[in-house]
Amino acid sequence: MNRKNFYIWLGLLFAFLICVGWANKTEAQEKMVLTLTPPLFKVNLGPGETWRSSIKVVNTNQYDMDLYASVMNFEARGEKGQAKFIPIVDTENANGTLAEWIEVSDEIIHIKQEASEEVPFTLQIPEDASPGGHYAAILIGTQPVKENLEGSGIAVSSLISSLIFVEVRGEIIEEGRIKEFSTNKSVYQKLEVELALRFENTGNVHLQPKGEIIIYNMWGKERGKILINQKSEFGNVLPKSMRTFNFVWKGEKNIFEAGKYKALATLTYGKENHRNVSREAYFWIIPLKSIGLIGGGIIAFFAVLIWIIRSYIKKALSIESKKLGRVQENGEIVNLRDMQKKEKKAAPSRISLKKFNKKHYKFLIFAVLIIGGLLTVSLYLRAVLTAERNFEIIIPQEQERTL
Repeated sequence: MNRKNFYIWLGLLFAFLICVGWANKTEAQEKMVLTLTPPLFKVNLGPGETWRSSIKVVNTNQYDMDLYASVMNFEARGEKGQAKFIPIVDTENANGTLAEWIEVSDEIIHIKQEASEEVPFTLQIPEDASPGGHYAAILIGTQPVKENLEGSGIAVSSLISSLIFVEVRGEIIEEGRIKEFSTNKSVYQKLEVELALRFENTGNVHLQPKGEIIIYNMWGKERGKILINQKSEFGNVLPKSMRTFNFVWKGEKNIFEAGKYKALATLTYGKENHRNVSREAYFWIIPLKSIGLIGGGIIAFFAVLIWIIRSYIKKALSIESKKLGRVQENGEIVNLRDMQKKEKKAAPSRISLKKFNKKHYKFLIFAVLIIGGLLTVSLYLRAVLTAERNFEIIIPQEQERTL
C-alpha cells in the first residue's frame, strides 16, 4: 500500500469515527429526560388578582442543558384527554386568553447535569376577565417554541409542559352529563369486557368527574369495581368538550359465571354544588365451548333418564301381567298357570351382589345421575352467589399527557 492510499484510508476512518460520535450524541439527546414539578396547577382567582409561583425543572441526564420557557394556550384535542397547544396570536380579543396573563422569563435556563432549577412566573388576572375556566401551559424545551410553530398548533415532541387551570370567579356554570356508557360488544365468550364512558361538559369551567363503575352478575352479586379519578388531579373535562374514559374489566374464570351482567356507572362532579349522574350498560357472558359441553351433558342426562323411566314402566307392566296370570310372548298371550304346571319348582337361592347389580342397574344409573345433577346445581349456586370474586381492571395508557 503506497502512502497516498494510506492517507485516504486514514481520512475515511477518521470521518467514520466522527459520524459515529455524532450519531451517539444525537441519540443521547433524543433520549433526554426532564421532569417538571408540579405537572398541573389548579387556581381559583378573582378579576384583578395576582398570583405568583414557580416550576421546578429537573435534569436527570448526564450532561448540562440549556432550556427555554414559553407560554401557550391549549384546548382539548379529541376525546382522549389530550391537549392541543395554541400559540398567542394578535386578534381583536387581545389580552383575552390565559397565556397572555402569564409572565415568564424568556432567558436561557441553564441546568447542570443531575441538578434542578426553579422557573418563576406571575399570573395577573385582568379586571375584565370573563368568569369560568381559562387554560394555558408553560412549556420547557431545548429550543424556543417559535421555532416549532406548525400552523395553528405546535410540535411538542421535544417539549414538556406544566398545565395551568385557572377558574376566574363570577358566574360559574357547572353542568355535565354522561353522554354514553357502553361496551364494545353485547356478547362475550370470556370475562374480558371493554367499557367506554363518554362525559360531556356543557358548562363554562372544567369538571373532574369522580365516581365508580360496579359490575353485577345476573344474581345481583358484585363482580368488579372500577374507580374513576379517585386519587388523581387529572381526568379533567374542559368546557364545551367531551371526554371518553376507557376501561377493561377481567373477571375470574369460572364456567358458572355465564349470564347477563349489568355495569352501573355513578359519577359526582362540581365544586360549588355536587351533582350526581348515573348510567347503566348491559352485556352477556356466554362461553360457547363450556356451554356446549354442559348442554351435551344435560341432553345425555335426560336421554338416560327417559330410557330408565320407559324401562321401569315396561317392567312394571310385565309384573302386573304376571300377577294377572298372563304374559305376552312372541306376540301371543300365554297363560302362566299352564306354564307353571309344566315347570318344576326351583329352590330359592341367595342373591349375590353381582346379581343384584345386574337386576337393578337401571336404578343405580338413575341414582348416580340424580346425585350428579344435584351436585352440579349446588356448585352452580355456590359459584354465582359467592359474595366476592377476583377481578382485574386495566386502564389503557395514552402516549401523550392527559388533562
